[in-house]
Amino acid sequence: MKKNKNIKKSADAREVAKTEIKASTTKENKTEKRKLASQTSLRTDKFCVAAAVAIILLHFIVLATFFRPATSTLDSHGYFKQGRLLATEGRNYELIESRAQFTGYTWMRNTESDRYDNIWPVGFPAILAATRATLGAKAVYWVNPAMAALALIAFFVFCRAWIGSTWALASLALFALNPVFNQHVHFNYSHIVVLFFLLTSLALITAGWRNRRYLILMYAAGFCAGCIPAIRLPECLLGPPIFLYVMAKSLDEKQWWRCPTAFAAGAAIPILAFCVWNQAAYGAFWKTGYSILNQNVEKIFSLEHFALYSLGYVQKIFGEGSGFIFAPGALGIVWLCARRETWKEGALLAALILPVSLLQISYVIHTFPEVTRYFLHAYPLLSLAGVWMFKDLSGGRRAQGIVLAATIIALSAAWGLPQAKYSLNVLKHRQNALAEISRMVEENAPHGSVVVADEVVAQHLDVIGNWKVADATLLEEDRHRLYGRMLLSEKVNAFKRDIFEWAGSNGKVYWVGKQSGLSRVGEQLYGEARFEKISEIVIEQNKYLEDSDYAIRTRHKTSPRSLPQLKRGCFNFDMGAAGRFEMMSMYLLDGSPIYLYEVTALSR
Repeated sequence: MKKNKNIKKSADAREVAKTEIKASTTKENKTEKRKLASQTSLRTDKFCVAAAVAIILLHFIVLATFFRPATSTLDSHGYFKQGRLLATEGRNYELIESRAQFTGYTWMRNTESDRYDNIWPVGFPAILAATRATLGAKAVYWVNPAMAALALIAFFVFCRAWIGSTWALASLALFALNPVFNQHVHFNYSHIVVLFFLLTSLALITAGWRNRRYLILMYAAGFCAGCIPAIRLPECLLGPPIFLYVMAKSLDEKQWWRCPTAFAAGAAIPILAFCVWNQAAYGAFWKTGYSILNQNVEKIFSLEHFALYSLGYVQKIFGEGSGFIFAPGALGIVWLCARRETWKEGALLAALILPVSLLQISYVIHTFPEVTRYFLHAYPLLSLAGVWMFKDLSGGRRAQGIVLAATIIALSAAWGLPQAKYSLNVLKHRQNALAEISRMVEENAPHGSVVVADEVVAQHLDVIGNWKVADATLLEEDRHRLYGRMLLSEKVNAFKRDIFEWAGSNGKVYWVGKQSGLSRVGEQLYGEARFEKISEIVIEQNKYLEDSDYAIRTRHKTSPRSLPQLKRGCFNFDMGAAGRFEMMSMYLLDGSPIYLYEVTALSR
């Protein structure tokens, strides 16, 4: 009996030992699997980071092939001239020196101070001024390309924290294919800079939650968000949603007030600096350059405009702005808002996109071709929301996820790359022409001379700032009635007197432009001045515009104010400021020579 009990105990002990060995083996296997999974995840993360770096570098290199150092768009002149004045004169306004001087489309005469003020905020010009002061005058043209690359880095970091590195890579690829983003890297507007500060703020916030130095990161995130109103005023609506998100995320912590306080302290620095500048420049901290327009806000933004333009804006955003990711992105935001674990993130994305977009749709300007830039801040957020929804729909099934991501990326590439290539080539030809013209003037016209040019050329020379630039466009379109209602012959003679008085007794006067442009007023001027050809260049005809509206109108126009002929595959402007400017750009690139004349008055 005793022997049987011992045998049973021994069997039980062996069974227990087997169970313990089995449990230990299972535990070791699980640990090993977790270790292998962790190593695989780490390798995948490193691969995705390396792929993201490669995409961003490739994106920068490809866009750099379209780079030319020139300002060739209406709004860019206001930003870059302010930057030059801040760097060289310590002011952002232009002194009135002559009735004939070139001012630019976005510069308005300030009757209270008897000067020309620009309507754009000083934030972006301040960045350009700092770049010019530290790296030189030509470095300012690299600000937008550099900030675009940094914005892509920030976007990947932001997405990686929310949806993981694999899907963050898909979001990055989608946004890098966006044609509006790619076009405006070289348009020299302020939208890329706003995008940089927005995405950097969001990236710093997501990094701050899992970092010991979270207060410093929150402070930096607030500083970036606070810079946005000083760059573009409508985007001041982006700051409050970010702050509320930080507040909502902090409520789960004991010392919930620390992160929002650090964020608010960081945002206060640039906002206070902007207010101080406005107080000094315009006499009140709440006034900006827009105040010189003397227009009520109700006339600029209204429900009437919203009703008129909303459908056109939606069509533009869907067709030219965000493309195939628009619908998945919008549904993705709803998807995120409807789930308890992601409603804060969904609410943040909705609050960053909707208020600014609705405000912009109610703006007085109708849906002209470049209007999609006003929604540039929304496109990466829509990409993120759409990809996040694809991630959830795939349910962790790798093959399904790859198919979803590859399909939307392929569609976006087929839609976005041709648009970007066309517009960037058009821009490259125009800016190359302006760079070549400025080189010709630099080689032949002494600094401080008066140079007369049409608006497209004049604004680039004016940004450089080496010459007194006179506006030849005044002879045909005097927007501000500087010469009253004179007859052309009277206006030409008055203009001639003005440019020679501005040059001074020992100064020189030059005229740069086409022979046909000079001949429009030549009959009057030839009797009063001598034109000596100094130099000439021939700019390659822009093949991308040969069949466009502008080429057709240049060849067959009966009047400079004739209505546009609507043709396929090209932009259709009205004959407002943008339309006139684009016509002049096309005229510049028609393949005929561009001359530089020295003008000598027969009698002063």
